[in-house]
Amino acid sequence: MAVPQKSDSLVQTILLTVLIVATIVITPFTSYEPFNSPKFFLISILACGFLFLSLFRGNFKNFYDSSKPVFVLTVLFLVQSLIILFIGPTQITQQLFGVSGRNTGFILYVMLLALLVSTYLFCTHKFYYRLVISLIITGLLNAVYGILQYFGLDPFNWTNPYSPVFGFFGNPNFQSAFLGLVSSTIWALFFDLRIVKSKRYLLLFLASVNLVIITSTRSQQGLVVFVAGFFIVLLSVVVKLPSVSKYAKYIGLSSLLIATLAVLDILQKSPWQSILYKESVSNRGDLWRAAWNMGIEYP
Repeated sequence: MAVPQKSDSLVQTILLTVLIVATIVITPFTSYEPFNSPKFFLISILACGFLFLSLFRGNFKNFYDSSKPVFVLTVLFLVQSLIILFIGPTQITQQLFGVSGRNTGFILYVMLLALLVSTYLFCTHKFYYRLVISLIITGLLNAVYGILQYFGLDPFNWTNPYSPVFGFFGNPNFQSAFLGLVSSTIWALFFDLRIVKSKRYLLLFLASVNLVIITSTRSQQGLVVFVAGFFIVLLSVVVKLPSVSKYAKYIGLSSLLIATLAVLDILQKSPWQSILYKESVSNRGDLWRAAWNMGIEYP
Protein backbone atom coordinates (compact mmCIF):
# COMPACT_ATOMS: atom_id res chain seq x y z
CA MET A 1 0.00 0.00 0.00
CA ALA A 2 1.21 3.49 -0.79
CA VAL A 3 2.77 5.72 1.83
CA PRO A 4 0.01 8.21 2.76
CA GLN A 5 0.50 11.90 2.09
CA LYS A 6 -1.26 14.83 3.72
CA SER A 7 -3.51 15.32 0.70
CA ASP A 8 -4.65 11.69 0.72
CA SER A 9 -7.38 12.32 3.30
CA LEU A 10 -9.01 14.83 0.94
CA VAL A 11 -8.57 12.41 -1.97
CA GLN A 12 -10.26 9.64 0.02
CA THR A 13 -13.15 11.94 0.94
CA ILE A 14 -13.66 12.90 -2.70
CA LEU A 15 -13.54 9.23 -3.71
CA LEU A 16 -16.16 8.19 -1.15
CA THR A 17 -18.42 11.17 -1.88
CA VAL A 18 -18.48 10.60 -5.61
CA LEU A 19 -19.02 6.86 -5.17
CA ILE A 20 -22.05 7.52 -2.95
CA VAL A 21 -23.45 10.06 -5.41
CA ALA A 22 -22.74 7.78 -8.38
CA THR A 23 -24.70 4.98 -6.72
CA ILE A 24 -27.85 7.02 -6.08
CA VAL A 25 -27.82 9.54 -8.94
CA ILE A 26 -30.71 9.42 -11.40
CA THR A 27 -31.67 11.86 -14.16
CA PRO A 28 -35.36 11.28 -14.91
CA PHE A 29 -35.85 14.56 -16.78
CA THR A 30 -32.61 14.95 -18.73
CA SER A 31 -31.70 11.59 -20.25
CA TYR A 32 -33.31 8.71 -22.14
CA GLU A 33 -31.70 6.17 -19.77
CA PRO A 34 -31.93 7.86 -16.34
CA PHE A 35 -30.35 5.17 -14.16
CA ASN A 36 -27.15 3.75 -15.64
CA SER A 37 -26.04 6.63 -17.86
CA PRO A 38 -25.43 9.19 -15.07
CA LYS A 39 -23.68 6.52 -12.97
CA PHE A 40 -21.48 5.65 -15.94
CA PHE A 41 -20.66 9.33 -16.45
CA LEU A 42 -19.72 10.06 -12.82
CA ILE A 43 -17.62 6.91 -12.42
CA SER A 44 -15.76 7.72 -15.64
CA ILE A 45 -15.03 11.30 -14.55
CA LEU A 46 -13.86 10.13 -11.11
CA ALA A 47 -11.65 7.37 -12.53
CA CYS A 48 -10.05 9.69 -15.11
CA GLY A 49 -9.29 12.21 -12.39
CA PHE A 50 -7.63 9.63 -10.17
CA LEU A 51 -5.76 8.13 -13.12
CA PHE A 52 -4.35 11.57 -13.96
CA LEU A 53 -3.42 12.13 -10.30
CA SER A 54 -1.65 8.76 -10.21
CA LEU A 55 0.32 9.63 -13.34
CA PHE A 56 1.19 13.04 -11.88
CA ARG A 57 2.52 11.50 -8.67
CA GLY A 58 4.24 8.69 -10.54
CA ASN A 59 3.57 6.05 -7.89
CA PHE A 60 2.31 3.17 -10.03
CA LYS A 61 5.30 1.16 -8.79
CA ASN A 62 3.69 1.20 -5.34
CA PHE A 63 0.72 -0.70 -6.77
CA TYR A 64 3.01 -3.41 -8.11
CA ASP A 65 5.01 -3.60 -4.89
CA SER A 66 1.95 -3.64 -2.58
CA SER A 67 0.12 -6.50 -4.27
CA LYS A 68 1.72 -8.35 -7.16
CA PRO A 69 -1.19 -10.84 -7.59
CA VAL A 70 -3.74 -8.01 -7.91
CA PHE A 71 -1.43 -6.19 -10.30
CA VAL A 72 -1.03 -9.28 -12.50
CA LEU A 73 -4.78 -9.99 -12.51
CA THR A 74 -5.50 -6.36 -13.40
CA VAL A 75 -3.11 -6.46 -16.35
CA LEU A 76 -4.48 -9.81 -17.56
CA PHE A 77 -8.07 -8.55 -17.33
CA LEU A 78 -7.14 -5.42 -19.29
CA VAL A 79 -5.36 -7.46 -21.98
CA GLN A 80 -8.34 -9.81 -22.27
CA SER A 81 -10.72 -6.84 -22.58
CA LEU A 82 -8.56 -5.32 -25.35
CA ILE A 83 -8.52 -8.59 -27.26
CA ILE A 84 -12.31 -8.86 -27.05
CA LEU A 85 -12.67 -5.21 -28.06
CA PHE A 86 -10.69 -5.56 -31.28
CA ILE A 87 -11.58 -9.07 -32.45
CA GLY A 88 -15.14 -9.40 -31.16
CA PRO A 89 -17.91 -9.56 -33.81
CA THR A 90 -20.08 -6.99 -31.99
CA GLN A 91 -20.22 -3.38 -33.18
CA ILE A 92 -17.47 -1.24 -31.68
CA THR A 93 -19.92 1.18 -30.03
CA GLN A 94 -21.62 -1.63 -28.14
CA GLN A 95 -18.23 -3.05 -27.20
CA LEU A 96 -17.21 0.32 -25.78
CA PHE A 97 -20.41 1.28 -23.96
CA GLY A 98 -22.25 -2.02 -23.44
CA VAL A 99 -25.90 -2.74 -24.13
CA SER A 100 -28.57 -0.16 -23.35
CA GLY A 101 -29.75 -0.35 -19.75
CA ARG A 102 -26.44 -1.78 -18.53
CA ASN A 103 -23.54 0.33 -19.90
CA THR A 104 -21.12 -2.36 -18.76
CA GLY A 105 -18.80 -2.15 -21.74
CA PHE A 106 -15.06 -1.78 -22.19
CA ILE A 107 -14.94 1.83 -20.99
CA LEU A 108 -16.70 1.12 -17.69
CA TYR A 109 -14.47 -1.87 -16.91
CA VAL A 110 -11.35 0.20 -17.56
CA MET A 111 -12.70 2.95 -15.32
CA LEU A 112 -13.38 0.42 -12.54
CA LEU A 113 -9.85 -0.91 -12.91
CA ALA A 114 -8.57 2.65 -12.55
CA LEU A 115 -10.55 3.03 -9.32
CA LEU A 116 -9.11 -0.26 -8.08
CA VAL A 117 -5.58 0.99 -8.68
CA SER A 118 -6.41 4.36 -7.09
CA THR A 119 -7.67 2.63 -3.96
CA TYR A 120 -4.35 0.86 -3.59
CA LEU A 121 -2.35 4.01 -4.22
CA PHE A 122 -4.20 6.57 -2.10
CA CYS A 123 -6.00 4.68 0.64
CA THR A 124 -4.82 3.54 4.05
CA HIS A 125 -6.26 0.88 6.34
CA LYS A 126 -8.36 3.53 8.11
CA PHE A 127 -10.02 4.25 4.77
CA TYR A 128 -11.72 0.86 4.76
CA TYR A 129 -13.80 1.70 7.81
CA ARG A 130 -14.94 4.89 6.11
CA LEU A 131 -15.72 2.85 3.01
CA VAL A 132 -17.89 0.47 5.07
CA ILE A 133 -19.80 3.37 6.63
CA SER A 134 -20.28 4.95 3.19
CA LEU A 135 -21.63 1.67 1.86
CA ILE A 136 -24.12 1.43 4.73
CA ILE A 137 -25.23 5.04 4.18
CA THR A 138 -25.75 4.35 0.48
CA GLY A 139 -27.74 1.25 1.34
CA LEU A 140 -29.88 3.25 3.76
CA LEU A 141 -30.65 5.83 1.06
CA ASN A 142 -31.64 3.05 -1.34
CA ALA A 143 -33.79 1.42 1.34
CA VAL A 144 -35.60 4.70 2.11
CA TYR A 145 -36.30 5.24 -1.58
CA GLY A 146 -37.48 1.63 -1.81
CA ILE A 147 -39.92 2.27 1.06
CA LEU A 148 -41.33 5.28 -0.80
CA GLN A 149 -41.75 3.14 -3.91
CA TYR A 150 -43.41 0.34 -1.94
CA PHE A 151 -46.06 2.71 -0.57
CA GLY A 152 -46.60 4.40 -3.94
CA LEU A 153 -44.96 7.67 -2.86
CA ASP A 154 -42.29 7.76 -5.57
CA PRO A 155 -42.17 11.34 -6.94
CA PHE A 156 -41.38 9.95 -10.40
CA ASN A 157 -43.85 8.03 -12.54
CA TRP A 158 -41.70 5.01 -13.45
CA THR A 159 -43.00 1.98 -15.35
CA ASN A 160 -41.48 -1.35 -14.34
CA PRO A 161 -43.23 -4.64 -15.22
CA TYR A 162 -41.41 -6.69 -12.56
CA SER A 163 -41.60 -4.80 -9.26
CA PRO A 164 -42.30 -1.21 -8.21
CA VAL A 165 -39.40 -1.41 -5.74
CA PHE A 166 -36.14 -0.97 -7.64
CA GLY A 167 -34.39 1.86 -5.77
CA PHE A 168 -31.88 4.04 -7.56
CA PHE A 169 -30.88 1.19 -9.90
CA GLY A 170 -34.03 0.92 -12.01
CA ASN A 171 -33.90 -2.86 -11.58
CA PRO A 172 -35.40 -4.86 -8.68
CA ASN A 173 -32.68 -7.52 -9.02
CA PHE A 174 -29.97 -4.87 -8.66
CA GLN A 175 -31.74 -3.28 -5.71
CA SER A 176 -32.18 -6.64 -4.00
CA ALA A 177 -28.59 -7.79 -4.55
CA PHE A 178 -27.11 -4.44 -3.47
CA LEU A 179 -29.06 -4.39 -0.20
CA GLY A 180 -27.97 -7.98 0.38
CA LEU A 181 -24.34 -6.92 0.05
CA VAL A 182 -24.90 -3.94 2.34
CA SER A 183 -26.49 -6.24 4.90
CA SER A 184 -23.42 -8.49 4.82
CA THR A 185 -21.36 -5.44 5.75
CA ILE A 186 -23.82 -4.63 8.53
CA TRP A 187 -23.45 -8.15 9.95
CA ALA A 188 -19.67 -7.76 9.97
CA LEU A 189 -20.02 -4.65 12.15
CA PHE A 190 -22.80 -6.18 14.24
CA PHE A 191 -20.60 -9.08 15.36
CA ASP A 192 -17.62 -6.83 16.04
CA LEU A 193 -17.06 -7.04 19.81
CA ARG A 194 -15.83 -3.45 19.88
CA ILE A 195 -19.23 -2.11 18.79
CA VAL A 196 -21.27 -0.70 21.69
CA LYS A 197 -24.73 -2.12 22.38
CA SER A 198 -26.64 0.97 21.19
CA LYS A 199 -24.91 0.86 17.78
CA ARG A 200 -25.56 -2.87 17.59
CA TYR A 201 -29.31 -2.22 17.97
CA LEU A 202 -29.10 0.38 15.21
CA LEU A 203 -27.30 -2.07 12.91
CA LEU A 204 -29.92 -4.73 13.61
CA PHE A 205 -32.66 -2.24 12.73
CA LEU A 206 -30.93 -1.34 9.45
CA ALA A 207 -30.53 -5.01 8.54
CA SER A 208 -34.23 -5.57 9.27
CA VAL A 209 -35.21 -2.66 7.03
CA ASN A 210 -33.01 -4.07 4.25
CA LEU A 211 -34.66 -7.47 4.63
CA VAL A 212 -38.12 -5.93 4.27
CA ILE A 213 -37.11 -4.06 1.12
CA ILE A 214 -35.35 -7.11 -0.32
CA THR A 215 -38.54 -9.13 0.19
CA SER A 216 -40.67 -6.41 -1.41
CA THR A 217 -38.55 -6.43 -4.59
CA ARG A 218 -39.73 -10.01 -5.24
CA SER A 219 -36.15 -10.82 -6.24
CA GLN A 220 -34.47 -13.75 -4.53
CA GLN A 221 -30.91 -12.69 -5.25
CA GLY A 222 -30.77 -10.29 -2.32
CA LEU A 223 -32.37 -12.79 0.05
CA VAL A 224 -29.74 -15.40 -0.80
CA VAL A 225 -26.93 -12.85 -0.32
CA PHE A 226 -28.52 -11.61 2.93
CA VAL A 227 -28.68 -15.10 4.47
CA ALA A 228 -25.31 -16.20 3.08
CA GLY A 229 -23.63 -13.03 4.36
CA PHE A 230 -25.08 -13.57 7.84
CA PHE A 231 -23.83 -17.14 8.11
CA ILE A 232 -20.41 -16.40 6.59
CA VAL A 233 -19.79 -13.57 9.05
CA LEU A 234 -21.17 -15.60 11.94
CA LEU A 235 -18.97 -18.55 11.01
CA SER A 236 -15.87 -16.38 10.78
CA VAL A 237 -16.57 -15.04 14.28
CA VAL A 238 -17.54 -18.31 15.91
CA VAL A 239 -14.52 -20.31 14.74
CA LYS A 240 -12.23 -17.77 16.42
CA LEU A 241 -13.76 -18.37 19.86
CA PRO A 242 -11.45 -20.57 21.98
CA SER A 243 -14.33 -22.74 23.18
CA VAL A 244 -15.56 -23.39 19.65
CA SER A 245 -12.37 -23.44 17.57
CA LYS A 246 -11.96 -27.21 18.03
CA TYR A 247 -15.30 -27.66 16.26
CA ALA A 248 -14.35 -25.36 13.37
CA LYS A 249 -13.92 -28.30 10.98
CA TYR A 250 -17.41 -29.61 11.67
CA ILE A 251 -18.92 -26.14 11.43
CA GLY A 252 -17.18 -25.60 8.11
CA LEU A 253 -18.43 -28.93 6.74
CA SER A 254 -21.98 -28.15 7.88
CA SER A 255 -21.83 -24.75 6.17
CA LEU A 256 -20.55 -26.38 2.97
CA LEU A 257 -23.40 -28.88 3.10
CA ILE A 258 -25.99 -26.13 3.52
CA ALA A 259 -24.48 -24.16 0.62
CA THR A 260 -24.51 -27.28 -1.57
CA LEU A 261 -28.17 -27.95 -0.78
CA ALA A 262 -29.01 -24.34 -1.60
CA VAL A 263 -27.29 -24.61 -4.99
CA LEU A 264 -29.12 -27.87 -5.72
CA ASP A 265 -32.38 -26.15 -4.79
CA ILE A 266 -31.66 -23.23 -7.12
CA LEU A 267 -30.85 -25.64 -9.96
CA GLN A 268 -33.97 -27.74 -9.26
CA LYS A 269 -31.83 -30.78 -8.46
CA SER A 270 -33.07 -31.21 -4.89
CA PRO A 271 -35.41 -34.04 -3.82
CA TRP A 272 -37.97 -31.45 -2.65
CA GLN A 273 -39.92 -28.76 -4.51
CA SER A 274 -37.52 -25.93 -5.32
CA ILE A 275 -37.85 -22.83 -3.14
CA LEU A 276 -35.14 -20.56 -4.56
CA TYR A 277 -35.49 -21.35 -8.28
CA LYS A 278 -36.55 -18.63 -10.70
CA GLU A 279 -36.98 -18.74 -14.47
CA SER A 280 -34.05 -16.35 -14.85
CA VAL A 281 -31.79 -19.14 -13.50
CA SER A 282 -32.58 -21.24 -16.59
CA ASN A 283 -32.06 -18.19 -18.82
CA ARG A 284 -28.63 -17.62 -17.31
CA GLY A 285 -27.81 -21.28 -17.80
CA ASP A 286 -28.62 -20.94 -21.50
CA LEU A 287 -26.36 -17.90 -21.73
CA TRP A 288 -23.49 -19.71 -19.98
CA ARG A 289 -23.81 -22.71 -22.31
CA ALA A 290 -23.89 -20.40 -25.33
CA ALA A 291 -20.79 -18.56 -24.08
CA TRP A 292 -18.99 -21.86 -23.46
CA ASN A 293 -19.80 -23.15 -26.95
CA MET A 294 -18.69 -19.88 -28.56
CA GLY A 295 -15.43 -20.00 -26.63
CA ILE A 296 -14.78 -23.59 -27.75
CA GLU A 297 -15.68 -23.01 -31.41
CA TYR A 298 -14.08 -19.54 -31.72
CA PRO A 299 -11.29 -19.34 -29.13
